[in-house]
Amino acid sequence: MERSRAVLAAVQRIYDAVLEPDGWSVALDSLAAAGAGRVSLFFDADIASGRASIDGAGVAPGALARFGAIAGRGLPDWVDAIPTGAALPQTAFVADREFERSDFYREAVSVVGGFYAIVAPIVRSPARRVYVTVGRDFGGGDFSGDDVAAIQAVVPHLATAARLRRHMDAA
Repeated sequence: MERSRAVLAAVQRIYDAVLEPDGWSVALDSLAAAGAGRVSLFFDADIASGRASIDGAGVAPGALARFGAIAGRGLPDWVDAIPTGAALPQTAFVADREFERSDFYREAVSVVGGFYAIVAPIVRSPARRVYVTVGRDFGGGDFSGDDVAAIQAVVPHLATAARLRRHMDAA
């Protein structure tokens, strides 16, 4: 029952985030709580212009900016293996030891203080890429099936919010 309330709170705050200037930090904090994570990131990249924006919860601003700059140059191949609209744990694609030795972990993920992640591609097109991630620290253990299911329940709402955000920005 507690998980259901956390998911509902995350959904409500996601829609609020589209309308409120600093709403994404609150929404992402709720998303992290729904997935039993410590951090959550919303990454939105415009491929044509090369511009990317990143919002986060549980991450220091400097670390968030560094992660965004590195992710803006490209994400690991295993991220592209995750179907759009699916929320999956990174461990389904890359072993802990291999991830720990990767440049992406050392240069980006460790900077935000995370290790384990649930990754959800929200939009993937030639013009735009939007991803959401919920993360845990090294030693915090991998995410359970219930954690992943909670994030999966929120993904359609994130997709709608991403579309709304795009329309509001254009207006």
